[in-house]
Amino acid sequence: MAVYGLESLLTAPVGSLPMLSVMRFFTGIGIGGAFPGAANPDRRLCTCAAAGHDDYGNVYGRAGRRFLCGQLAGVLLPSFGWPSIYVVGGIVPLAMLLILWMCLPESQGFW
Repeated sequence: MAVYGLESLLTAPVGSLPMLSVMRFFTGIGIGGAFPGAANPDRRLCTCAAAGHDDYGNVYGRAGRRFLCGQLAGVLLPSFGWPSIYVVGGIVPLAMLLILWMCLPESQGFW
């Protein structure tokens, strides 16, 4: 989550389409690295990790979050432009990272 949160924040000041593509590529790598944590058999770990994601397998929760994100974008875009979406998209996972750091159990490999 730290990778895609930081990459999203670093995407905001980008001034060209090729650089935007590069930044979005690395953001996608961060998202791809974070998602497998939600597939852990440990119930507490799975619940905490899934809270930090879009719940890709959960169709019921996605519609509400998409609606709220669309409404937020409608408020931010006219005032602050498209970079504001990437700033919010970076701040939220970084804030969630702190919460997950406190509630996730340590992996068995480090016990």
